[in-house]
Amino acid sequence: MLDGGAEVAWECAKFFYSYGYFNPRKQRYEILDVTGPDEYHERVNNNAFTNRMVKECLRIALDAMEILKRGNVERYEQLLADSPIQPEHIRDMYERLYVPEPDTQSRLIEQFDRYYTLEDVTLTQLKSRMLHPHEYLGGGNGLATTTQILKQADVVLMLHLFKDDYDPAVKQANWAYYEPRTEHGSSLSACIYALVAADTGSPDWGYPYFMRTATIDLTGDSKQYVGDLYIGGTHPAANGGAWMAAVLGFAGLRYDGDKAVLRPALPSAWQAIEFPVRLGGGSYRIRVSREGVTITAPRDNPAALRFIVGDRELTVAPGHEVHIA
Repeated sequence: MLDGGAEVAWECAKFFYSYGYFNPRKQRYEILDVTGPDEYHERVNNNAFTNRMVKECLRIALDAMEILKRGNVERYEQLLADSPIQPEHIRDMYERLYVPEPDTQSRLIEQFDRYYTLEDVTLTQLKSRMLHPHEYLGGGNGLATTTQILKQADVVLMLHLFKDDYDPAVKQANWAYYEPRTEHGSSLSACIYALVAADTGSPDWGYPYFMRTATIDLTGDSKQYVGDLYIGGTHPAANGGAWMAAVLGFAGLRYDGDKAVLRPALPSAWQAIEFPVRLGGGSYRIRVSREGVTITAPRDNPAALRFIVGDRELTVAPGHEVHIA
């Protein structure tokens, strides 16, 4: 915090406050003229993912400044000195920032303003219009820009990053709506669909996307060119996405710095998954099968750790192995 962390968070919040637009008619802040994760649609207004990320940035900045105020008031005052933007401005924007909400009937979240007014075509129909197999579909004039076809997970990525903010029905509805409209033109897309499917208790929806991510450097099916530009090579970020889909998705591991939670959702193609993981300075081996969960801790772990498996809470001490049926 003192070596730049608080300053970075605060400067990011100040930037978004300066960039944001206050809509006087609707009495809310908006984020205009941006490109979200879906790079096929540039310069859109109120991209749901972007607005939600801005809100998170403002929250983190407010929390950081409050911690700094309590712990080092001199440094706190230095960051605020001569600045026209003060914490009360950031809090007002945080409280009144527009983040698109799920429709009460369809449960869908519109990706950005007027997204639903774009031509609703299938991916097959769109690709039939391509004059060249490597043609880029975005870039302002690409074929996808006037359609609902998107490059990669956008709303669905937001539902993954803020999974506790949305109920399973909202996640399932948006997964089902946006997936057929997603080209997965980025190697970072498929793993997100796998993660959200597992999170909603539908691992078999997500399994093909896990496999697509896990085998991306084996099949050669990923995009190799955009126009005349070669973009091929290996995909280490997608490889990390495959690990996330398997461990955080199908094994259902979550860790908040205090306790670990396991909510498994194994795809029907699997009987079990076993993996090593480090949590809270200790190492563990976790096996999730259809019969139960086994957690093993070596003797040299520094302390015991709380685990929640299903509706059961237990503590795994150094040198112990615990099995939950």
